[in-house]
Amino acid sequence: MPSSRSGSSAGGMLFMVSQPDVLLVMLPYSGALIPSLGLASVKAALEQAGTTARILDLDYFFIGQLKKQVAPEHLAQVQTFENWIFEEDFVRLLPAVEGLIQACTERVARVPSRWIGFSVNDYNNYTTSEVIRRLRAGGDRRPVILGGTNCYLREHMNRLSRQVDAVLTGEADETLADFEGWFKAGRPGEPPPGVFVPGVNGELLGVHREPPARLESLPMPDYDGQPWPGHWTLPEFPILMSRGCIGRCAFCDVFRRNGKFRRRPPERVFEEMVVLRERYPGLRLHFNDSLVNGDLISLRRLCQLMVSEGLRIRMIGQARARRDMTPEDYQLMHRAGFHTLLYGVETGSPKVRRLMNKTQFATLEEEAAGYQYAHDAGIRVGVNLIVGFPGETRRELEETLRFLLRNKRHIDLIASISCLSILPHTMLWDSPERYGIDPATKATLDWRTLDGQSTRQERTWRRKWLFEELRAADFQVSHLLYDLEQPGRFEAFLRKGVRRARQVAARGKRFMQGALSNSGGRP
Repeated sequence: MPSSRSGSSAGGMLFMVSQPDVLLVMLPYSGALIPSLGLASVKAALEQAGTTARILDLDYFFIGQLKKQVAPEHLAQVQTFENWIFEEDFVRLLPAVEGLIQACTERVARVPSRWIGFSVNDYNNYTTSEVIRRLRAGGDRRPVILGGTNCYLREHMNRLSRQVDAVLTGEADETLADFEGWFKAGRPGEPPPGVFVPGVNGELLGVHREPPARLESLPMPDYDGQPWPGHWTLPEFPILMSRGCIGRCAFCDVFRRNGKFRRRPPERVFEEMVVLRERYPGLRLHFNDSLVNGDLISLRRLCQLMVSEGLRIRMIGQARARRDMTPEDYQLMHRAGFHTLLYGVETGSPKVRRLMNKTQFATLEEEAAGYQYAHDAGIRVGVNLIVGFPGETRRELEETLRFLLRNKRHIDLIASISCLSILPHTMLWDSPERYGIDPATKATLDWRTLDGQSTRQERTWRRKWLFEELRAADFQVSHLLYDLEQPGRFEAFLRKGVRRARQVAARGKRFMQGALSNSGGRP
């Protein structure tokens, strides 16, 4: 029988766990402000198939140690997400975080399991490769399985294929049970659909599997019973209403990764909210959907359920302006608990908006009307921006600034200003010449347009210029964005978040103790 042993969560908290069949690992660097919905969903699917699993979230452990372990002059470089995406940038970064990467490796090595599953995304792809290499060098021969958002495309998977035993592609909810049966039987014959294995030359062999067509049968995510606030920073949990996206933006890879738009029944989402609220009094919810308003009928039904049942939870999510949303829709969302909506406007230039393929659901004027409806309903409006899209010049950048200034009254937060990255199998990636991109440079942060209007140096300048102009106009900018320009502020924000989370947890604990006392100790 597996022995009960003392384990350590990623935040250093000790709790008793049985030796799991599978160790599920998240490595840095993804920000780790809230728990991983992906790992919680995988754990639930494994448990449903009769396989025990434990989550080891080392992303937050890494963030908690940054100030202690990384020299101040390297903090800004380490905290810039873009520096973790490409191999050449990661190699330059590695000396600054060497001790922390080794600590992550040792934590994985200390937890016994039958196999190890790593969740791989754009930002921890090379960290994962490095940790696997160190585990192998240290004599750890457990099978290594990969999954996550970087395991949707063959180009991503081939980077790690020689170090791993199998890759679960796409949305693996339904693949996991088939994989476990095949794996336990000694891996006979061809792997199940959705499972790729390395061939003799290291190339990955397998057959893709379509994502689940119906989401209502998926089990509720399992966050491993870890205490709250535990090892995460904010009193916020991810939750999901849908997968895929109704949009087809030229720079976005969601459609190629997740396929067509699918939704969970609102009643099922509501049930999950009730369970989370019972376990974690005082929590907030963060919707991981590409868009919370992708299906207006489902969104309205969920909000009506929350209002009629008196379930009040503070919620935040991504949205897009839609000409078919009314002021009453936003008022209903606010009554249900939505306090913030983040809009991917990206640009205030009509020309660049057309190039981005973002005109299907709203014009810029209708976008601005959506901000007003949300703001007037009591919902904070945040906007995400992208600079450097092919076809944008400094003139179009100034148009973006003027659009934001015109709508300042209804914009509460500049959530992000990103330099455009070209992601595999987006329209930009598949047809670089159509957008004037030098094809030889598309796979790096140093990509450039053939006319020289967009280079890495120019994009960095545009982001900084826009940031400074918005600050001068008294826009509120996110703490993370502020830290990109002024390192150190984000750590203070994290410390404040930890204190707030603990205060909310303490209030919830006192409430539950009082309720138990009044009921004679019965739950």
